[in-house]
Amino acid sequence: MRDDIAGICFFHLGRRTHWRAGLGRGNGGSRLLEERLIACANLLPGARSLYRWKGGIEESSEMIVLLKTGSATAPACMTRLAELHPYEVPEILQIHPEAVTGPYAEWIAEVTGG
Repeated sequence: MRDDIAGICFFHLGRRTHWRAGLGRGNGGSRLLEERLIACANLLPGARSLYRWKGGIEESSEMIVLLKTGSATAPACMTRLAELHPYEVPEILQIHPEAVTGPYAEWIAEVTGG
């Protein structure tokens, strides 16, 4: 197990906005993969969010996206996500796993250049 290399960036996108943020294959592939900022993206549709926004209570369909990147590329990944994301206040969180298996951590480092 290794605890020094892999992190996970977590964020979610509203319906169809994942295409505009460069995560869909319909626009020539994921920008984040092409830019080597992530090793993998898991797109999990079907989330419902309830939240306060601009004085009201909102509800929306969203997609949860888990992005796998290394600790070395996580800051650049988060910056790029903020640039690409269409929301005024996108949810972009970095979650550090307690431990990661060696081969998986090495694969992430290899494909992201970290």
